[in-house]
Amino acid sequence: MIVNVILNNSKKSANLDKPIDLSLCSKTKNSFKAWYVEEIKANVIKNNDFIGSVEDGGSVNFKELLINPHGNMTHTESVGHLSKENVFVNNLLPSFHFTAQLLTIKPEKATSDGGSGVKKGDYFVDLKHIENKINPNVN
Repeated sequence: MIVNVILNNSKKSANLDKPIDLSLCSKTKNSFKAWYVEEIKANVIKNNDFIGSVEDGGSVNFKELLINPHGNMTHTESVGHLSKENVFVNNLLPSFHFTAQLLTIKPEKATSDGGSGVKKGDYFVDLKHIENKINPNVN
């Protein structure tokens, strides 16, 4: 299915039958994590005779997840990351569809302890990695 939209007086089209998957799969072991948070935990729900694991004899898989969205997953940054109050990105934006640039960045491995909590052996991205890749003329 081809969709056409007009954005900033420019006609754009997209083939919805050929999406580009940008997702990262969160796992319970050896997943990506930041700031030394613990791994994601997936606990089987057990209640009286109910076992939420087919592998353990239950009829369905039913688990609770313990995650840290900032440390175990990708997320959208907003002023809420720095404010004393809870500020949610969906309350800040009047609409939810925007043009965007997709940048491929190779994280750098720290060779020594540095600022912002970066420790030797960590992988990090900072301004120098992205400043020459952003195209200000994308609309």
